[in-house]
Amino acid sequence: SLQLYMKVDGAWTLFLDISVHGALRLSSCPVKWLRYLGWCIHGQPGQLATSDGSQVAEDPVPPHFIDVNAIDDRTSDAKRFNSTPRFRDDVINRDGTCIITGDAPLNCTVCHILPHAKGDNVFQYVRSLMDFRGIQGPARVIEIGDVRNGILLSNGLHRPFGAGEVAFLLTPNLYLAPDDIP
Repeated sequence: SLQLYMKVDGAWTLFLDISVHGALRLSSCPVKWLRYLGWCIHGQPGQLATSDGSQVAEDPVPPHFIDVNAIDDRTSDAKRFNSTPRFRDDVINRDGTCIITGDAPLNCTVCHILPHAKGDNVFQYVRSLMDFRGIQGPARVIEIGDVRNGILLSNGLHRPFGAGEVAFLLTPNLYLAPDDIP
């Protein structure tokens, strides 16, 4: 199996244990994928090391771990929280069809990427994380109802996305190229 340990408060802590077969389902380059996951979890680029400790990063950076609960309570405009009609219309006008399948809007649901149930306070977390990681970019999303926080998904993908079973991975990134993902 592939295991990812990180040093936290002076002790090595297991963060991930996955079979090689499972890793190969997610990436054709499991070592690059493992480095990518380490970068996502730790918040800083790093090195992999074998169990005997070789190739440990020379200049460790304190971690800034992600809040794994930041995407809990996913919801959409179809659930108990009502988005504004403008949010829904703006997302449909921007996306036109399901961003994955191309299904017509009639067969789709407008979804919040960061859950509507979290409210605008979730963006303070996102802003802090971006600042810590030195991420520069276009104007940031500042409220939960911003069209940049929405996507149009077919009804068949809406539930898996809300359950965290479907995710989006931007490539290329620091470790992975588009060809590294099957």
